[in-house]
Amino acid sequence: MLPDESIVTALESWTHPLSATNPTGETDDLLALEAHADADVVGVGEATHGTREFFALKTRVVRFLVEECGFRTVAFEADVANALGIDEYVRRGTGTPRDALDDLLLWVWKTEGVRNLLAWLREFNSGRSPDDQVRFFGVSLSDPSRPADHLRTYLQAVDPEYAAGLTELDRLADEKIPREDEDDREAFLDSGLAVAGTIRERLEANRERYVEAGSVRDYRIATHLCRHLEQDCEWNRTRLSTPGRFDPEAFEQRGRYMAENVGWCLDSDPGEGVVLWAHNTHVKRGSFDMAYEWASGSTMGEYLDREFDSRYRPLGTDFGHGQFLAVADGDERKRRRFAVDEPLAGSLTTYLDRLDQSPLFLDLRGAGNDPELAPLFDRERRIRAASALLDSDPDREEYYMETDLLASFDGLFYVAESTPSRPL
Repeated sequence: MLPDESIVTALESWTHPLSATNPTGETDDLLALEAHADADVVGVGEATHGTREFFALKTRVVRFLVEECGFRTVAFEADVANALGIDEYVRRGTGTPRDALDDLLLWVWKTEGVRNLLAWLREFNSGRSPDDQVRFFGVSLSDPSRPADHLRTYLQAVDPEYAAGLTELDRLADEKIPREDEDDREAFLDSGLAVAGTIRERLEANRERYVEAGSVRDYRIATHLCRHLEQDCEWNRTRLSTPGRFDPEAFEQRGRYMAENVGWCLDSDPGEGVVLWAHNTHVKRGSFDMAYEWASGSTMGEYLDREFDSRYRPLGTDFGHGQFLAVADGDERKRRRFAVDEPLAGSLTTYLDRLDQSPLFLDLRGAGNDPELAPLFDRERRIRAASALLDSDPDREEYYMETDLLASFDGLFYVAESTPSRPL
């Protein structure tokens, strides 16, 4: 069934054609984003983690918000501790983009597109004063060993005698969470929480000495890593308590902690705000709105909206046809291309596909006030939403999110054709 042409016509009046997805192209066509640049945090989503055009387009959005709007922090859906090497590269030129990406856990970021983003950030920062450089921080969670190892390295530099006695920190840094025995696991995670609290007290009591031995920045990151160690322990306790299935509570807990970490990024930002790079399902307000048991919990974007209200602006993405990269059957060695054809009837994707524009930006805030579009937005609509792990045909309904679009996003980028991201 074809979309109502009168709705397609009305929708077109709220779209802004974009010249290209080329990450190095001019950004004048993104001026529509100025309406969102008064926010403290702008979330930019992606319908899949494996679409080359999304990474290229989002790089252009980052460039616009940095160059034209004064944003000075990029927050990424990547582990807090492991993203620290990327910040060293984009600010100081330490290593190479590929070296920095090697530290990240997820294959989805080890791509040509993200490498291009990092190279541009480094070029922008080169020659600028530290107070005017763009910082790069992760906001996601992983294993307690990662923040523990960074804390150990920091304390060995500023307080080696104290660090030598932290045997429990060594254990956390060098060992993985026990998974077979519940009592062992609980004891290990309790130890992590205790160590984080002990180190935080030590940091507070020795702030002046540690800053003199290192730097204010390193001290601030160390205190943040104490909290991140607590987050990793608490989150792993939740998710590992239900082995063999995804846990709704763990998904919501992750969203809450990621939002907390975005808040830390904003507190540390020397400029006009934070641009947040993550999947659509994380940046949107509300719940995940996918056809899974775990999808009922509140998202990172929902927690950010509660904290910042109109100072948080989520922007999503969608695509009509093509291919994208994802992991098949939960096995990272089975990364492959997934192909999709016609969008599902009745989805917003179907209406966007009828527009003779690509790429484009849809102003959802304006479109939502247009009475001609009331039939389009008077109920929940689907847009594509595929995770990094797929186990079947991606044209199935569970690879869409069905959501109140006006409540979830303030704007939406659309590309007609998706091609797979290019792994390094």
